[in-house]
Amino acid sequence: MNQIIGAVFDILYLITVSLTTLYCFYNFVLALLLLFSKKQHQVKTNSSFKVTIQLPIYNEKNVVGSLFEHIDRISYPNDLLEIQILDDSTDGCLEISKKWLTKWRNEGRAVQLLHRQERKGYKAGALAAGLSAAKGDYICIFDADFKPDPHFLKHVLPVFTDATTAAVQARWTFVNQDQNLLTLLQTLQLNIHFAIEQRARYFLHLPLQFNGTCGIWRKTAIQDAGGWQADTLTEDLDLSYRAQLSGWKIIYLNDVFVPGELPSDLRSLRLQQHRWMKGGAETAKKLIHRVWSGNFNIAQKISASLHLLSSSIYLVMFLMSIATLPLLFLKAQVNRMEAG
Repeated sequence: MNQIIGAVFDILYLITVSLTTLYCFYNFVLALLLLFSKKQHQVKTNSSFKVTIQLPIYNEKNVVGSLFEHIDRISYPNDLLEIQILDDSTDGCLEISKKWLTKWRNEGRAVQLLHRQERKGYKAGALAAGLSAAKGDYICIFDADFKPDPHFLKHVLPVFTDATTAAVQARWTFVNQDQNLLTLLQTLQLNIHFAIEQRARYFLHLPLQFNGTCGIWRKTAIQDAGGWQADTLTEDLDLSYRAQLSGWKIIYLNDVFVPGELPSDLRSLRLQQHRWMKGGAETAKKLIHRVWSGNFNIAQKISASLHLLSSSIYLVMFLMSIATLPLLFLKAQVNRMEAG
């Protein structure tokens, strides 16, 4: 009986170790290839585009004031710029939004405030509602905890030279990375994502992820890919892959930085990580078949699969740790029997 149990745990351990090794090897290869990749220079134009800045907000009164101050300093012609405040808040945040709405309207700016009584579809629902009323041909998105540079639009918009470019993603940086151990660890994790994973995938022409904020979408690309959908918790990842599967491409700019704030307590971090992990799994379940039946080449299919299933690595590591303990116990028993 012990031999059967031991064989089962041996197989489980072998599978989990193999999957963990594959995931680590994939990221190692990305980093290695990045070292030998030539920097890709973006051709820029001086074209002027009609832009809608969307600010999806929900109960973030502690940080939203700083966001509005930075949006207020955005350098772009007023006749080409529209601001949408997508505020579904139920706390005092909405009052702050209304004050900025009044200020900007008095200054002659084009601004809308959309407040939904029922938060259907959460962030995806708010973005979709805003998109239906947006006048801009390009949609720029900033979450409440980010602080864009005044020249962000002028840095990013000229990259839309290729008619097949769906979105351009900028790099996140963090103003509170040294606040405590939690923020330091998050900074390490996210810097690996932006400095290695995103850069390597872009250089190697592998599927990329729009990170939900600090980027610009071509409005027609959103519509062509099926729009914002709320059937996953990571609507940004979902739309990114649907757009690329439809033939669009995403550009990543590692040299355009947007500072933001990281969750600094366990509760906020837990909520964020739950959303990212569950949403990633939901998106994988939704799109993995389309990835393999679509027009991606084999390298893109493998990379997309490892990317979409990356949240599963934590489950794999958990199973590996579970398999380890019985194996150690059984090994100790075998050693005692051999010794006796």
